[in-house]
Amino acid sequence: MVESETQAKRALVIHPLHTYGGAELHLKVVSDKYPDAIIMTAWADMKLAQKLFPGRTIKTTWFDKLPIFVKRHPIWIPLQGFLYKHMDISSYDKVFILSDGFEKQVLRGIRESARKPYTVLHIMTPPRFLWMKTRSMRHSSNLLYRIYKSALSRFLHPGWRRQDREAVTLADKVYANSDAVQIRIEKFYGVESTVLYPPVNFEEVSIDRRPERFYLYFGRLESYKGVELAIRACIILGRKLYIAGTGGDEDRLRKIVKLHKAGKLIKFLGFVSDNTKKSLFARCTALLYPVRDEDFGLVPVEANYAGVPVIAYKGGGVTETIADGRSGVFFDEYTATAMAEAIRLFEEKLSTDITPESCRQNAIRFDKRVFLDKLEF
Repeated sequence: MVESETQAKRALVIHPLHTYGGAELHLKVVSDKYPDAIIMTAWADMKLAQKLFPGRTIKTTWFDKLPIFVKRHPIWIPLQGFLYKHMDISSYDKVFILSDGFEKQVLRGIRESARKPYTVLHIMTPPRFLWMKTRSMRHSSNLLYRIYKSALSRFLHPGWRRQDREAVTLADKVYANSDAVQIRIEKFYGVESTVLYPPVNFEEVSIDRRPERFYLYFGRLESYKGVELAIRACIILGRKLYIAGTGGDEDRLRKIVKLHKAGKLIKFLGFVSDNTKKSLFARCTALLYPVRDEDFGLVPVEANYAGVPVIAYKGGGVTETIADGRSGVFFDEYTATAMAEAIRLFEEKLSTDITPESCRQNAIRFDKRVFLDKLEF
């Protein structure tokens, strides 16, 4: 007898829950759809996890017992593959895995099991530090990362890549979160996948635009996010830039601003609330999105829905989510000068052509209802 959808025992697997970003919002949409599903992760900041998933059962590993400052250190990232492989998901009927790193190793842990659940793997990207030279776990100035990159990676990466590739082949259904990621999956894994754009949980609110004279960066402050490019572009033009977010690259970015004596132009806002985020979207001139080889890009879509134009590097998933000339502007060369020229072009020619309404019309394609209709889980 086939088990009904309401009776199916489900689990949702995600990377360690210690930051608030697109993956967490992605999983929240799935967890809201399946409120009885167990959430599984290697470790979690439980205050944040319970805020994101109130009242939900969150299963972690033994690693979660360690102090938070130990768990957050990047030196432990390679251990995650071991942690996820030893998670037991054989007691579930259906398992949804949201992966940008080692999370999919949970599939290798059930390879020899007599009872295999139906597994859905949604790949945000193949692990960047394993497969993509333009991305890294940390900025190259980090001593531990330099040691890892120069001495250890040549010995560790071949085995990790083999395990990563094997795990993908064990999933019953593989989704890519964009055309760009689908190409990476085919290239690195040799596996076919279906494109399923991540869900965006839009609020049914009217557009409220009251632009002031500042640009906005919103997101994590990590080296691969390219925030330095936005800072330098705004310094070139003498434009104000508000930076909302935190991350491992923040100290270095602050030093760059201090070195250029640009404290009056560049302001770091730190972590901001949802209400502050809405206010920033309402008041900014445009969102700057200097990420190279983006996987999907949730923030630009959210900005477009709020009626905000986006100025972004032309590469990766963002080329699928932003309509050039209708909801944003691209720059082709990954330099601060090229980004500054795109900002100037926007100010001189396109700021009136790109309307709040055209931005929202572009964004609505990624509403969570579209995602849930297509998700086979």
